[in-house]
Amino acid sequence: MVSLRNGNSGQKPKGIHKGALHHQVTPERPSGNPTDIVKTLENILSNDTSLNKVNLNNIENISQEVLVSFADALISNTHVEVFSLANTHADDQVAFALAKMLKKNCSITNLNVESNFISGKGILALIGSVQYNTTLVELRFHNQRHICGGQVEMEMVKLLRDNTTLLKLGYHFDLPGPRMSATGILTRNQDRFGKHQPCQIRSLGD
Repeated sequence: MVSLRNGNSGQKPKGIHKGALHHQVTPERPSGNPTDIVKTLENILSNDTSLNKVNLNNIENISQEVLVSFADALISNTHVEVFSLANTHADDQVAFALAKMLKKNCSITNLNVESNFISGKGILALIGSVQYNTTLVELRFHNQRHICGGQVEMEMVKLLRDNTTLLKLGYHFDLPGPRMSATGILTRNQDRFGKHQPCQIRSLGD
């Protein structure tokens, strides 16, 4: 659910893609997701302190340009902690925008892009960006239309080694080698995070 506070209504904030303004609010979407696309974008750009979760999961017919606008808006936002856009047909264009955002954003702790159309190149861009991010603790990208493959999985592990704060990775590795290496990296990060914190590592083999 998205927590929203009314503000800046009636005006188009700078940075919102024009296509977003034509995406009407449809409370009876088949997906059941009631998120108001335009108002949520406005609140992200205005850095609304009441907005800490953005859920775009399963929204029908949301364009890639609008998803990119969300990523761009989040670059300077300091309050949104959870951003979910599973099953929105997000592709590499969106993944690259999210990767750019993660290099600069300092508030998002959970990012979910599961069940989309992101290729291995887009996934590597996302994972590569976490080298510059010390806030994100969970990244979920399982069940893409494109299969990553063994080479991409090995590259993932190489990139993950440079991050010390990611605690959960929502992806099922096909190869046992990269899977074991990734589990070891997350365990290392969890140990550094502190024994006083509850364990947040999910088995990647499940």
